Amino acid sequence: ILNQSLMIKRDELGLGPGHIMEEQKKEIIQFIHDKIKEGYKITAILHNLGIKRSTYYSWLKQKDNNKKNNKTLTSYEKHLIEETKEKYPHLRHRQIQGIIQNNGVYISPTSVYKHLKSLHMIEPYDRRPSPLKVPLYNIYRRNLLWGCDWSRLLLPLYNRL
Repeated sequence: ILNQSLMIKRDELGLGPGHIMEEQKKEIIQFIHDKIKEGYKITAILHNLGIKRSTYYSWLKQKDNNKKNNKTLTSYEKHLIEETKEKYPHLRHRQIQGIIQNNGVYISPTSVYKHLKSLHMIEPYDRRPSPLKVPLYNIYRRNLLWGCDWSRLLLPLYNRL
């Protein structure tokens, strides 16, 4: 009975070759939880669905991780960011985050940037030029710059004869 119902459910969930979308993962997880409540074992359900146990548990872990990362800024933190930006309008988001952290409140620089961007308080700035793109020498004629690597050269020792 389990095999027949799972084969039908497998087709309904669109379990085929390829990647599974997040909504499908949620449906599969919910289906598995329902079957567990009916008294079936996880290994039997996963085997009949054709899903590896490691895949199922990685989906559960991702689901738990997504819950942890949805932290939003509190009104106090938003007020602190805005107050610091008003006090130091010339500073960038990373420096503002450092000032706030020195006051004992940790907010990530990304959160500071996103909040300031939502308030249109991010000014464009010029980045410094990359030192790797500027040559350290001037070539003003041919064969001016060249070099040899003598580190692998082996010289015979004639003075031992």
